[in-house]
Amino acid sequence: MYKQSSWRYANVIEVKKAHSYMCNRKGEKRDRSGMMRTLSPEKLEEKKKRLQKHNEIESIKELNRILIANFTEDDQHVVLTYADGNLPTIEQSRNILNNFLNRTRRFYKRQGSEFKYVIVTEWNSKRIHHHMVCNSVPGVNMAKELMRLWGQGGTHLTPLYEDKNYNGLAEYLVKETKKTFRDTDNPYKQRYSCSRNLVRPEAKVEIVHANTWSGTIKVPKKLQEEGYYLDRDSVRSWTDWEGYLNCEYKFIKPTDEQLKREKRQQKISDGYISKYTHGVKLNEYRMEKEEEMWN
Repeated sequence: MYKQSSWRYANVIEVKKAHSYMCNRKGEKRDRSGMMRTLSPEKLEEKKKRLQKHNEIESIKELNRILIANFTEDDQHVVLTYADGNLPTIEQSRNILNNFLNRTRRFYKRQGSEFKYVIVTEWNSKRIHHHMVCNSVPGVNMAKELMRLWGQGGTHLTPLYEDKNYNGLAEYLVKETKKTFRDTDNPYKQRYSCSRNLVRPEAKVEIVHANTWSGTIKVPKKLQEEGYYLDRDSVRSWTDWEGYLNCEYKFIKPTDEQLKREKRQQKISDGYISKYTHGVKLNEYRMEKEEEMWN
């Protein structure tokens, strides 16, 4: 028995397969909650560290889905900094940030647009600053307007990648707060904050009554007809924090612009984009990817 979760957002269908704790490993006894009855203190500490790493990885994946579902290359990653001699306390920064978000929301509304954002605050071992991913207003000089609306120091804008490859950005934002979001005196209490109007992809979960999944990943015929391919770069297999095997992959529907870009870069292989295929054997990736996510 294993659990299959799938998310559908933008031009992506993401699939994750994971064995359930109800499938006991050989020689291991579990109570009804699925937790092992007897573990040494050393093993418990090891499990705790692996669980924290697991939660960090899942947070990165969730944020990546949110970014892909809501933002495009027309939008930007903004770093908001404070001028010298104007550094607030952590608590003061929260009030300053809330006022900035309210002003910006009203500005977007006057322009006939809806303000969408993801924001992170970091101060550990560095000057306090904020990272914000937000949408643009068509026809507006965003650098000029955000500088005016912020009014506390600098605003540094970077356009988002045109191929919607936001995993690196999601990883950067999550790791910015991994040392502080659990602090009891942290007024933000979260890895990141989002505006309420964002699309948040939800998982469709299915329990599959089989010992394990097939060793070959194939794009279903219906999805092939819709133009989806398997993204070979997304294929991963690993052992999770409880010691169970997981695998994940994505089906992508390349846009016309992506297809043209790939052709210009001469990355065509066997009639298809080199990054995409209709199927692949999971075993080709298992040894290579097994512990990559945990190192």
